[in-house]
Amino acid sequence: MNAIKQDVKNQLIATLSAAAPDPEAFYSEQDAIQVMKDFQGALCSDLRTREHIELSNERQLRKYVHQSAEAHGLHNTFLCQRLERRIEKLSKAIGARISGVNGEYCLRNQLKFFNHKSDVYVLRNIELTDEENLRSECDVIIVSRFGFFMLEVKNWNGPVKISQNGMLIGPAPENRYNLPERLSVKEYLIQNVLREDFPENHYHNVLVLPRVDIDAGLTDAYHQMDVVDKALAYPIWNYRHNGNCMSSEQVRRIVKLLQENNTWKGTRLDINFSNIIEDYAELMACAATGTTPETKANPADADGASDAAEAESRASAILRRCGQVVAGAAALTLPLLVRAVHVPRKR
Repeated sequence: MNAIKQDVKNQLIATLSAAAPDPEAFYSEQDAIQVMKDFQGALCSDLRTREHIELSNERQLRKYVHQSAEAHGLHNTFLCQRLERRIEKLSKAIGARISGVNGEYCLRNQLKFFNHKSDVYVLRNIELTDEENLRSECDVIIVSRFGFFMLEVKNWNGPVKISQNGMLIGPAPENRYNLPERLSVKEYLIQNVLREDFPENHYHNVLVLPRVDIDAGLTDAYHQMDVVDKALAYPIWNYRHNGNCMSSEQVRRIVKLLQENNTWKGTRLDINFSNIIEDYAELMACAATGTTPETKANPADADGASDAAEAESRASAILRRCGQVVAGAAALTLPLLVRAVHVPRKR
């Protein structure tokens, strides 16, 4: 029986592995969505064929996996529950990227306002990295003679609130974003690239919430940065009334430095497809042979716990690096270093 089960499992692993995205590849957002949906479709296709079920909505794959496991008395196993969590994470990742692409489309239309403005440059997907491999991606940067604008785009539905300590909180459990922590790292990396061309007193962080009615759907207890919704172009354009703060030559130097130091190649997928395949193949092999899963509960397998640990480790690394910057790393001047760990207040 074990040999038959292993044969079924091996065949499934081989079939699904051929449909899985390359974990080392870089994708555009559209391609990332497509390859994840293709993999989700491969799971659905196998489940339809194997269990003879009418699976009408691929977004409900988790529900159908549970129903299939229940028919074989496997739904209460740790293996099934872990697989369901992993499938749900895949579904949410697809949804988040679709939402992001929709938000980018909306933002792109808004930014067309600047297409024919003299000395205004719009840069997208600028990823910067320092010598110790600290990296961060900037969604949109607008560089002009009247200011430098780092746009942080969150395509969340409302209501949205910003806590007093700068935590951006949306309606979904995964909608949490530490503004001071993330923006200070981005600002440090920009400083690290621009050096003496960094516009110290004319650097602006702008939070863009294209799907939120700022007047009715935002609660802001932070009050330390500009927040805009779909009406993006004019709040930025209005800064020109403060007068020019940079020459055309400096603006061009800044744009060139950012472009030359951009390490963005595309996006990598943060889903472990091998884990999904292994769990699915084990569950279906057990269902086909009437056996029980060999997988036992293991604290290291708890996705939520491992994700939290990874997030905590990443946050610690960021804060530690910023601390190193303040201490004098990266050979920046003291005024720039101090700004690297503080989000600029709203101007």
